[in-house]
Amino acid sequence: MKMFRFILILLLLIPFLAEAKPDKPEVVTFGVYPMSIYELDQFNNSFGISFYAWWRTKDKNYKPDSSIEIVNARTYTHKFGGTGKTADGDYYTFVHYYAKIHYDWNLKYFPFGHQYLQVRLEDFEDTDHIVFDPDFKDSRLHSEFELPGWKIINMSIKKSTTSYDTNFGNADAPKGLFDRITMTIEIKREGMRVFISYFIGFFMAGFLAHILYLMNTFPFPARATIFAGGIFSFIGNKYTIDQKLPLTTDFTLADSIQAATFIVLFLSICTSILTEQLNITPQQKHRLSYTIGIISFIGYVSYIVINTYIAVIS
Repeated sequence: MKMFRFILILLLLIPFLAEAKPDKPEVVTFGVYPMSIYELDQFNNSFGISFYAWWRTKDKNYKPDSSIEIVNARTYTHKFGGTGKTADGDYYTFVHYYAKIHYDWNLKYFPFGHQYLQVRLEDFEDTDHIVFDPDFKDSRLHSEFELPGWKIINMSIKKSTTSYDTNFGNADAPKGLFDRITMTIEIKREGMRVFISYFIGFFMAGFLAHILYLMNTFPFPARATIFAGGIFSFIGNKYTIDQKLPLTTDFTLADSIQAATFIVLFLSICTSILTEQLNITPQQKHRLSYTIGIISFIGYVSYIVINTYIAVIS
């Protein structure tokens, strides 16, 4: 009878024992090894990355290939690499990930400026069960890692803890904390060729705008032709830029060049029309137009040079 009671009590306690928290979480050494970055898509806010990840722990039952998630990925797949046991008695697993990561590109200084490409990885188990220990020693960029048109500045990993204001459907579970490993690759665009290629239309429009100041003695139709050429150059370049860059709330280098070019275009045609209405000699009209043109040209070039310099050194 006593044995029966003991077995009954044990059976009743099993669910509580199963839900009990472990005495201490399992410490998992976590490292990454980026192989390549590809498909940099600024318009759709994403980039592709290929990297290896590995985990080392005392728990032989830990299955990171099925419990690790790339939380900022739109899509990802992985190839199972292998498992084994070290001389120290640790069990390790490594896999090869291929991921398309969501990333909000900083376009304030496009086509210059730094970007900090991040990949964030978490386990489905909270910190009561799994705690990460970053493998700083062996986490590094592959020796053949290249990104044409960009300078690779640095690669780093860091650990953080994330909380989610939900129990993910388990009404009996508390809201937990989850360890996260963030891999960051800092890059800087070598963008002078892109800068000239993307903005040459605006610079041509600005040049044509200032040619108008030297043509005040020409017939108005001739001046209107030059102005129309500047407008078409401006609109064509703006259409190209809008196809390359998404809308952003920042006032970017591209916005500053567009705004400055539009202002000098507008000022040049206004000056051309107003000088026609002034009751002064042709020489005085030419002198006035030339003076306004010089001031406009110096201001336009200075504004673009200063803003471009700030973008280059950013």
